[in-house]
Amino acid sequence: MLTNIKNQISSRKLVMKTHTNDYKNIVNVLKTNKKINVIGPPGSGKTTLCEKISVDLQMNLIKLDDILFDRNCNLIQNKKEVLLKNLATQTPCVMDGTYHSLFSKDRIELVDQFVMIEINFFRTFLRIIKRTINKKKLACGEKLTFKLIKFLCTYYLYKQKSLKNIIPKNKLLIYKI
Repeated sequence: MLTNIKNQISSRKLVMKTHTNDYKNIVNVLKTNKKINVIGPPGSGKTTLCEKISVDLQMNLIKLDDILFDRNCNLIQNKKEVLLKNLATQTPCVMDGTYHSLFSKDRIELVDQFVMIEINFFRTFLRIIKRTINKKKLACGEKLTFKLIKFLCTYYLYKQKSLKNIIPKNKLLIYKI
């Protein structure tokens, strides 16, 4: 199976479907990378996946929601610089967060591998509702607001496709849930 995955990577794009052993395959593929960025829509499982990867590969975990918001849940002014500084100085690291507006040539060059989680819109929306009900403390970007719903819709309408076009195919691993 691992040989097949490596062959798919060399063909510039890897698509994995969820099975019980897929996480092990993802870790095997990612273990040679120093900087990983897990991206996807809100509620797709980015944070959970990042936490597992950071423990299993002994990498620093960077949560973009934690570094890009102040304590009043306002986005900080110099968010692009903060993101790039964290990426440049923390090695090895796995970064949790998409922030489509912060995709730049510098970010793409600093990251060795992007893992894009693909999940059905309705499943994601239900996860967001469940998270809102069950979680005691939500990060700033996790709160169910009109802005989050709007972002979720725009992500599925055009941002996901845009990210696939921006990120070089040899740096993009698509994980379908």
